Amino acid sequence: GGSRPDIDRKDANPELFYFSHNKIAFFGLNQVTGPAYIDGTTINEDWIEDRLSLDTNCELESIVIVAHRMPEQTVYDRVDSYFAHCGGSALPILTVTGDVHPRDYCMTRSNNRLHLTVEAFRSGPIKVSVVRDPNGFEGDFFHVFDTQPVGGGCPKLL
Repeated sequence: GGSRPDIDRKDANPELFYFSHNKIAFFGLNQVTGPAYIDGTTINEDWIEDRLSLDTNCELESIVIVAHRMPEQTVYDRVDSYFAHCGGSALPILTVTGDVHPRDYCMTRSNNRLHLTVEAFRSGPIKVSVVRDPNGFEGDFFHVFDTQPVGGGCPKLL
């Protein structure tokens, strides 16, 4: 059961989306082509900043970003500004990307940030669960399940 959150899309770039559910912010970022090409602009950064500003009471407990390619550091700078505004403690962030055509799709970790790169033509769909610490001390944890595992460990794609 439960209700579904409303998905907010940027009018000029509907591939950019945002929704919040159970104190988790979900962002969809993209690098589009054609007349709306965004490389070299701050459209992703502005979208993140604008949507995070909706959380005026600093209630978010984690963030999930899905993007065509790894977001620029400036995107994370805007997230860090939100953290600073909300008391300075960094929330767990999971970023799922798919454009670098990696040799494997293992998850890497940097501080409270997890990065998962998937290769669209070789990896199966993934299922992401956000698990909240029942005691409220450890924050949120991400569980990523590969629905079509290749075998033990991280599959080699070359």
